[in-house]
Amino acid sequence: MSAKIDVLIGADLFFNLLCVGQIRLGMGKPLLQKSVFGWIISGRLVHDKSSTAAQSFHLLASQDVQEQLEKFWHIEEVATASHYSKEESDCEQHFVERVTRDCSGRFCVTLPLKDNSSKLVNSLENAKSRFYSLEKKFAKNAVLKEEYSAFIQEYIDLGHMSKIEIQNDSLNNICYLPHHGVINEGSTTTKLRVVFDASSKTSSNFSLNDVLMVGPCIQDDLFDILIRFRQHSVVLTADITKKCTDR
Repeated sequence: MSAKIDVLIGADLFFNLLCVGQIRLGMGKPLLQKSVFGWIISGRLVHDKSSTAAQSFHLLASQDVQEQLEKFWHIEEVATASHYSKEESDCEQHFVERVTRDCSGRFCVTLPLKDNSSKLVNSLENAKSRFYSLEKKFAKNAVLKEEYSAFIQEYIDLGHMSKIEIQNDSLNNICYLPHHGVINEGSTTTKLRVVFDASSKTSSNFSLNDVLMVGPCIQDDLFDILIRFRQHSVVLTADITKKCTDR
């Protein structure tokens, strides 16, 4: 029985308190040990209980063939209904109505502008300010100026860029895009990339990206791409040069 503890004796003194005399009461029972305080009881007491049977179960669940087949058809099924948002549907309709093909066979389409495109005000001043800052960098870095100039000249030679007369952007709804260079010293092909900043805010706090509709994602899901990728032993990868810069 549990009782109140009167005193604690350290292990280094315990054996000094024991005397000669020990009585064993039997298997599974405690023993009696004589001490300077009298007889003490020590050991374990085994209760005579019937053994309790323990049962364990192992459950293995496998997917039903029908369930696996349904998942297969769900992945491979060609979508029949459109789940586009209103803006995505409007953007697609804009493409259908305005896409044309020029004499060289290239497809052309106008930018899908929202109704608030008239809010692009005074973008020229911001673009000029950014360019003046770029010129200061050129004055300190001749290599950057040379590579940047070569990039601009390449755009002119490819027909991606041409000279225009400065116009009042507030009257003609024109947006001038500032640009800057991004340098990657570790690149083996192109160390300098010129980025046109369509997120640059105009004086009305709107950017070109703000007034463009966002179309639906027409790329395949990553899962579908990986599944097709694993179907063949040899895979070829390719890239398109300047796919987003041709005018």
